[in-house]
Amino acid sequence: MTSLVEKRLQNAQLKVSALSQHSNELLLEPELLSSALEELTVILEELNVQYEELVQTRQELELERQRYWELFEFAPDAYIVTDTGGVIQQANQFTAGFFGIRKEFLVGKPLVVFISKAERKAFHEKLNQTVELLQHRYWQVEITPRRGESFPTAIAVTAVYDIQRQIIGWRWLLRDLSLVPQSRTFVNTLESPQELQELRSRYIQTISHEFRTPMTVVQTSVELLQRYNEAISQETKTRCFQIINTAIQSMLRLLEQVSLYKAELSELKANLTRINIEQICEAVIAKATLQESITLHQSQTAYLHSFQCNSHLSEPWVYLDATMLQIILDNLLNNAIKYSPQGGEIELNLRQEDQYIILEIKDQGIGIPTEDLPKLYEPFHRAKNVFNFLPGIGFGLAIVKKIVDLLEGAIVINSQLGIGTTVTISLPLVATLPTANHESNQN
Repeated sequence: MTSLVEKRLQNAQLKVSALSQHSNELLLEPELLSSALEELTVILEELNVQYEELVQTRQELELERQRYWELFEFAPDAYIVTDTGGVIQQANQFTAGFFGIRKEFLVGKPLVVFISKAERKAFHEKLNQTVELLQHRYWQVEITPRRGESFPTAIAVTAVYDIQRQIIGWRWLLRDLSLVPQSRTFVNTLESPQELQELRSRYIQTISHEFRTPMTVVQTSVELLQRYNEAISQETKTRCFQIINTAIQSMLRLLEQVSLYKAELSELKANLTRINIEQICEAVIAKATLQESITLHQSQTAYLHSFQCNSHLSEPWVYLDATMLQIILDNLLNNAIKYSPQGGEIELNLRQEDQYIILEIKDQGIGIPTEDLPKLYEPFHRAKNVFNFLPGIGFGLAIVKKIVDLLEGAIVINSQLGIGTTVTISLPLVATLPTANHESNQN
């Protein structure tokens, strides 16, 4: 748009210069003068329209910048922006209390001075190895504030890029682990009424937290629409509605997971119908891509995950419960997106082995610690490398396991830290539709 305005300005300047140079001739030919003035008027009107559009765009950008700044400034965690050397350039209000130092005195200080002396060397080494830092974005350190005792802290870091995609800094999220309740195992290990009450309280707290995030997104978008309805463009309004819809879908999915988790296995019934499994996989991937694109700003589309759906099936039509298959894929793809670096590749592979359909989801994410693998199917359990700073309630894999068991299948998870995770689902092929289901579908 700016280049178009510049071109209009140049045309206007040329017209004014021509009028000035031939003023005597134009006075002798009124029709020529009138034509020249009309042309200049049109150019000026077009310039005015371009100017108004620029002003509106600038206002929209300022509103969006202010909204993101408020989210940054008033977040309930320490958020910091540093240069590539780890020198603090920006910090939110919470960071001042976190480090025990006034906010204005934080800028210009190296982040490493707040790391415990025993861990500073390792922190320096990690900071100087960009590739390793991008692959292992989450870790734990001891923070030593200006006043007070040291405390364990979870750190999450992402890169800041310039328009040439060169790293120019780092964004840091720091969370005090001493204030976060630790993960615990599920009901089978609970014996006393007090432990059951603690589990119930944690259940309510976790669900409330997971609802709060999409509710905040809805509230912020609605307030933006109400307050600036006349000022923002139709494109911005459409995006707000898309964001609201995505947040609502997230809450509905959470409710669906809670309902499935509460249901006993004997209460669940598989509704087997003849479906095209390739089409369902492609539809689930398309939905995941759309939801991720809505959550990212338009300038960040390069950070979208790349999905590959590879089918090696000779016959895509199978008898399965379409809804349950979608729930399995939704949960596994959401996990792959959540725990993978932005722009990473995610594969969904389909093949047949003997009388089983094999679904394989591979990511290039942070991986799962070996000690956490046996506990992944326990509701509420989350791996130690994500529990404290990535959202989630630990229902996804528990629900996937319940559905796979119902369908008399199997699930295997292989994972390596810093390399990625592969989840393999085996579901038995049904040659023909069971009689009860067939009669039900006929009716």
